[in-house]
Amino acid sequence: MRQLSRILFLAGFFIFTSFLYGQSQNQSGFKWYNVVPWVIALAALIFGIYQYSRRKKTKKEEKLAELAK
Repeated sequence: MRQLSRILFLAGFFIFTSFLYGQSQNQSGFKWYNVVPWVIALAALIFGIYQYSRRKKTKKEEKLAELAK
C-alpha cells in the first residue's frame, strides 16, 4: 500500500506541474478537461494524507499496547 501511495503522489505531482506549465504558456480558453489534472492531484494528495494518518494511528496504538503489557 505504501508503494501505491508513492506512485499516486508522484503521478499527481507530475500532472499538477504539467498543468501549471501549460497554464504559464498562456494557452487560451479553459475547458472542462483542464480540471482532470487538478482532480487527480487532489485525489493523490488526499490518499497520501489518509495513508500517513492511518500509519501514524497504527504506530500509536502499537506503542500503547506495548506500554500496557
